Amino acid sequence: MIKLSVLLINKNRRDSVEWCINSIICQLDKEDQFIVIDDSSDDDSLEIIKSYSGHIDKIIEFSSNGNRSAVRNRAAREAVNEILVFIDSDVIIAPDNLRIVRETHEDTNIAGLNGTVYGNNHTLEQFELITHCSIEDFDSMVKKDFSNLSEYKLVADYRSLWGHFVADTSRNWPNYFTSFATARRELFEEIGGFDENFHRWGVEDMEFAYRLNPKGKIVFVPEIVSYHRPHNKNQFENAYSNLQNLYYMLNKYRNRETEMICCWGVNTDPRMRDYYDKIYAYIKANNTYEEITLLEGEVAVYFCLPEHENGLVEYVEHGERKRVELFGYALPFVDGRFKRVFVSGAYSLIPPNMFGSVLQELIRISGKVLISKNIIQLPSYYDVNASNDVIFLFGNIFGVTHIIQWYDRYEYDENYYEMKWKDGARLLLSKQVEEI
Repeated sequence: MIKLSVLLINKNRRDSVEWCINSIICQLDKEDQFIVIDDSSDDDSLEIIKSYSGHIDKIIEFSSNGNRSAVRNRAAREAVNEILVFIDSDVIIAPDNLRIVRETHEDTNIAGLNGTVYGNNHTLEQFELITHCSIEDFDSMVKKDFSNLSEYKLVADYRSLWGHFVADTSRNWPNYFTSFATARRELFEEIGGFDENFHRWGVEDMEFAYRLNPKGKIVFVPEIVSYHRPHNKNQFENAYSNLQNLYYMLNKYRNRETEMICCWGVNTDPRMRDYYDKIYAYIKANNTYEEITLLEGEVAVYFCLPEHENGLVEYVEHGERKRVELFGYALPFVDGRFKRVFVSGAYSLIPPNMFGSVLQELIRISGKVLISKNIIQLPSYYDVNASNDVIFLFGNIFGVTHIIQWYDRYEYDENYYEMKWKDGARLLLSKQVEEI
């Protein structure tokens, strides 16, 4: 039988940790291992944990200064069994979860798995508004029968609602969330665990899965069900932390796949992914070379010139030409980082809603955005043999907030136009990040 090392992560969850522990210990087999790590809680949750010491193999007191990767890695160092099960202490697991984990991991090709988590994205106030139920009454309902959760679609896990999001186990890393997740221990150790350069909340679990996925399948099992007991949280702070970590990941890998999936979610539907791939291939096949002499602190966005292989963004720093293999939707640079940005005429091949996002990012990182007048005259992007429903998806998701009409074009010189914001067009927050 598969043996589990269950790693419970806690910080200030006095309202849920006892319920969480009870939901775990009733499912443990005698050879399973149960480890609880507390990250400098300043409520009485650690005392609650210690009251269950007879059911817990090891209680670790740790101080990470908010580094979730460090906490999970510290707990994993104590693990001895073949499958690691990561659970957060605000998550209560259904009665069959660990049994299903064991059965699923009998397939040795599976590197890790996730299950459905209800209520993962909401504050306590939002949760009560959506469910029309007080948290106390909702807790009572879940304790009575976990299956009642299926009635609440508005707080359901998107991964369980749309199975095609997670059907491709070879590219399922973006859907790996550590509120409830597993990993094969030998693979966890082989890839070095979680990257501790991620600070605070966000992206670190997805990046871990990005490295894990080549080692085996990452599987989403909808029958594994958990309830994330909502709590008050600073969503703005979380969003900012998530953004910092996102830019760290983009800088770490500098490839189009991470950029597109992190920023655009094209993993969510194979048709959208195929559509993007066709656009990329179309641009690469039809692009022309433009000689742009880069000065110190300036950027050129080439949109995959064949002469530059996959280098879509280039810049000069201290006399050295550097390459970032990103399309331009999200760049790991601080606001105003560069004096000027040059854009090749291949921008005309990109759908307006997508190029709107590129422009927004380029204007953010530079003082001037100069777009070539030498536009490549080719058919509309609708002619890349994409189906109408895919274009519809792109338009619905991105076109509403990123349209080319948000920008004004001005004469700059004989070769370039300058692009600027229209008045009132800057609807998104600045993506100011720490210099990497």
